[in-house]
Amino acid sequence: MIKQYQLVWAIVFFFISLTVLQAGEVEEIRYRGKLYKVYVVKLRESNIQMVWKDSEGEPLSNFSRLKGHLHKQKREMIFAMNGGIFNPGLEPVGLYIEKGKQMRPLNLNNAAGNFFLKPNGVFYIDDDDKAGIITADKFEQAVAGKEIRYAQQSGPQLLIDGKIHSAFTEGSVNQTVRNGVGIIDENTVVFAISQTRVNLHEFASMFKDKYGCKNALYLDGAISEIYGKQDKGRTFNNRFSAMIVDTEALSTNPTSIVSAIVKDDQPIVGSPEIYSARLPMNDYWLDLNVTKEVKGPERFWSLFRQPDRTLKLACTGGGTGTNKGLVVLNGELKSPMSENGVIAEGVFYITKDNKVGLLPQAKYKSVFTDISLIKHAFQSGSMLVSEGKVVYQGNMSSQFTGMGYSSEENSLIFISTGGQGQMTLQAFAKLFEVHGCDEAMLLNSGSNALMLIRGVKSDLNQKVNADIPILLSAYKK
Repeated sequence: MIKQYQLVWAIVFFFISLTVLQAGEVEEIRYRGKLYKVYVVKLRESNIQMVWKDSEGEPLSNFSRLKGHLHKQKREMIFAMNGGIFNPGLEPVGLYIEKGKQMRPLNLNNAAGNFFLKPNGVFYIDDDDKAGIITADKFEQAVAGKEIRYAQQSGPQLLIDGKIHSAFTEGSVNQTVRNGVGIIDENTVVFAISQTRVNLHEFASMFKDKYGCKNALYLDGAISEIYGKQDKGRTFNNRFSAMIVDTEALSTNPTSIVSAIVKDDQPIVGSPEIYSARLPMNDYWLDLNVTKEVKGPERFWSLFRQPDRTLKLACTGGGTGTNKGLVVLNGELKSPMSENGVIAEGVFYITKDNKVGLLPQAKYKSVFTDISLIKHAFQSGSMLVSEGKVVYQGNMSSQFTGMGYSSEENSLIFISTGGQGQMTLQAFAKLFEVHGCDEAMLLNSGSNALMLIRGVKSDLNQKVNADIPILLSAYKK
C-alpha cells in the first residue's frame, strides 16, 4: 500500500513539474546539475512557424534579420531558435517544408556526421496544429493524407518511442552545446538548448525525464542560440538556415519603445535608449513651423502649445543656420532647394490634398515640378533608407533623430536615440528598415536632435535656439 501511495505522489509531482514553466516564456531549468533554456508551447495558443528566406529569396540567416522580416509583417518575435543542420550555402541538409511548400527533399543518404547518425528524424506541424517527430525512413508513410504545414529534418533522433538512441553512451566525453525539440503531446512542444556542454545521452535524458517526451530530435550543436522576450536588445551574430519562431501581434501604440536595436554587423557605441512613434496619417494632423520667430532660447514644449489640440509628437527637423535648404510653408516658398546632397539629401512633403511622403531631393525635384501642389515641405539630412533598403554608408556616431515613411501603412515613423548614448548612423538607419519604411532620412544629430513623444520621451526642459530652422509637430485628429 505504501508503495502504491509513493507511486501516486511520484506521478502527481511529475505532472506538477510539467506545469512550472509559463507558456510563452523562455525559462531556465536544471537537470542533473546542468543548465538549460527551454520554451514550452501549446501550438493552438501560439504562432509557431519555420522561416528560412526573406521576400527576395535570400536566407534570413540570423535572429536580427528574422526580427526585421517579421516586423514588416506586423509581428513581434517572442521566441526563436535555429532549426536543423544545414550546409555551407545555408540550405537545410534534409527535408524542409514551409507553409505547406516543400523547399528541400527528404534525405535518406548515408554519410558521416550527426545528421546521418541513423535513425534521424523529422519534426513536423500539420494543419490541425498537431506536432510530431518521426524517424525519417518512416515519415512519408506516417503522414500520408495529412496536410503538413511545417517540417524540418535533422539528426540524430534523440528519443524514438520512449527509448534513447542506441548509439548514445552514458558518460560520453563528446560534449558540446546542443539544441533540440521534444513532443510532450501532439499539441505541446518543448524546445531546449543547453547552456553548458552536454553529451547526446544526457541531452536525450533531459527530454525524457523532465518532460515525459517519447520522441525528441537533435537540431544542431555549438552554433545554436535561443531568443526570448527577455533578450530584446541583445546581439545575436550566429548564422543559420531555417529558424523556428513564435510571434505575437506587433504593437502599433504610437508611443511604444523600440527595445531591440538591430545591429547586424554595425557596431553601436554605448547603449542608447531607442524610442519610436508610428503615426498613421489618417489619425494625425501635422504642423510645420520655422523658429526664426523665436526670440532667443525657449523651452521645447512651449513652442507647440495649442489649447484646442492634443500634441502627440514634436521634433526638430532640417539643417541649421544657412544650410536649412528647401522650406515650403502653407504653399509659400520660404527657402530654396539646397544642392548640397550631403547636408540636405532628403525632402519631406505634404501635398495640398494632404498626402505625405519622403523622397531623395533629386526624385522630389522630378516628381514635384509645380510648387503649387505642395502645402508643406522641408529638406533635411542624409537619406538613410530608400526603396526599403539602407543606403547610408558611413561611420558617424552621435545621438540622432530621424523620420521614415511606410506607404503600405500610410504612416510616418519617428525614431530618437534619446540622448543616453551614441550609435552609428548606419545602425540607426537599420532601425527604419526594420520598421518597414520605404524611405527614411536623418532629421538632426547631437544637441539639436530633440524629440518629444507624449507618454514616453520628453525633452520638455531642453532649450531651442533660433539656428534650428524647422519644427515638426503631430496632433491627434
